[in-house]
Amino acid sequence: MKKIVGIITIAAIFYACTDGGKQREALENISREWNKTYALVNAFVDRAETEQINWQEQYERMELDFEELAVLDEQTRDQLMEIKTTCREHGAVYDQVAEAVEAFAIRWEEQTGEMEKLSKQLTQGQNPVDLEAQTAEFRRTLSNVKPKLSAWGKQLDLTFESCQQTCQHFEKLAAGGVE
Repeated sequence: MKKIVGIITIAAIFYACTDGGKQREALENISREWNKTYALVNAFVDRAETEQINWQEQYERMELDFEELAVLDEQTRDQLMEIKTTCREHGAVYDQVAEAVEAFAIRWEEQTGEMEKLSKQLTQGQNPVDLEAQTAEFRRTLSNVKPKLSAWGKQLDLTFESCQQTCQHFEKLAAGGVE
């Protein structure tokens, strides 16, 4: 029995020192980083969705009925329409960011599945042919996450700020305020 335990221990040490063991360790390290980053991705998806919903609610509040429009002069009505067009453009930005984030999140989920498959294969003692290439692809994805989230975050921040100003201006004019 001691010989069997000794042989298994030697085999495990040998495997850990081989490329397979190093690749498995590399994949495990990437997997840990992947799981930490997953929370950032999910939080950003939630933020993008929330801001898009909030924009939609604000845009819908910009509706004025005929009676409200009738008491406003033509110049004010024209300004309100321009503001509403600007607000619609904000919505287009939110849509673009949401689409980009959704596509990224879908690809992220696909790669998560690929990573789990590779990890399972390594656990079962298999040595996937494309392990190095896939590990490199996972690293590229990880290195792109924070810059992408940062860029999208800046877009959302700028759009949110502009949208808030636009909505306040609309409310002021619609209430009969002077520009």
